[in-house]
Amino acid sequence: MDALAAVGWVLVALASSTAACFVYFGKRDLRKEYAGKHAVVTGGSEGMGFELAKALHKLGAKVTIMARSEAKLTKAKESIGEIQTVSVDVTDYAQVQAGMKEAERLQGGTPIQLLVHAAGRATPGYFLDQDPSVFRDTMNLNYMGSVHCAKVVAQMMVDRATKGQLVFLSSAAASASFLGYASYAPTKCAVRGLTDALRNELIGTGISVHIAYPPDTDTPGFKEENKTKPPETLKISPPEVYSAKSVIDTLLNGLARGEYHLPSPDPVQNFLISSTVNITPRGRWAPLEIVLSPIVALAMLGFKVWADYCAAPYGKRVVEKAKQEAKKD
Repeated sequence: MDALAAVGWVLVALASSTAACFVYFGKRDLRKEYAGKHAVVTGGSEGMGFELAKALHKLGAKVTIMARSEAKLTKAKESIGEIQTVSVDVTDYAQVQAGMKEAERLQGGTPIQLLVHAAGRATPGYFLDQDPSVFRDTMNLNYMGSVHCAKVVAQMMVDRATKGQLVFLSSAAASASFLGYASYAPTKCAVRGLTDALRNELIGTGISVHIAYPPDTDTPGFKEENKTKPPETLKISPPEVYSAKSVIDTLLNGLARGEYHLPSPDPVQNFLISSTVNITPRGRWAPLEIVLSPIVALAMLGFKVWADYCAAPYGKRVVEKAKQEAKKD
């Protein structure tokens, strides 16, 4: 009976802490949180960056979007409304330095208070087929672009002794990668490592660092990406595709609550990320993670079996093709 009572108290404590977490981490007044803030969104002319810029603008933020293409920036501005645009290639550090200063000038000298680094690219394909330049270029954009923007904006905030937020977009592929993402997943692992380090290093400066892992989201960019994905990648990938609104609402609410690992509307993905937080802050999922960790572990094992089952025929085809080519020689 004593053992049963102990188990009962543990379950009560977990249930209470979970309920308290969800009350504390509930929805916030986002307009109150973001209105009047100068938010810079890189990669803001399309995809997730565009959707985030549009949402922040609706919430009353002073939005500046950055991208390489002037034409796409103009089109995005016509769609969103009264925002500012700056043409910047984030792989060029000097351009990032000049672009961030120009963003503040265009916003009447309002300091950057929120950086959302959404510039990035995924080029799914077979590792054996892709040229090394694809790996180099993807790392340069996804990772070094993050480094450039973080260094410039963080230094601006430190020089003014002002508080601010740095938000970086990673991917669930950083925690669970598979066939097709060899050129992409490592770049998002690098972004995760960068943000983990910056969160700790900048903790005394008044700058908070955050990382998001958007699931498959219904945007034009995602549809284009699907056109070039190997069939095995499409087969392995979870079937759910989330609306941009649900992804962004969840992300911005998490940011308003001050969460480090920003949540997504995909509960399975949230548990996956929560299981890999290491020494970084755990979010509201921690109590549930304790209870459900055996189930999550089994689910991940099942996903591993499925991914391997889907990928194995490709490997066999490659080997057979090599044999046939050898016979011709």
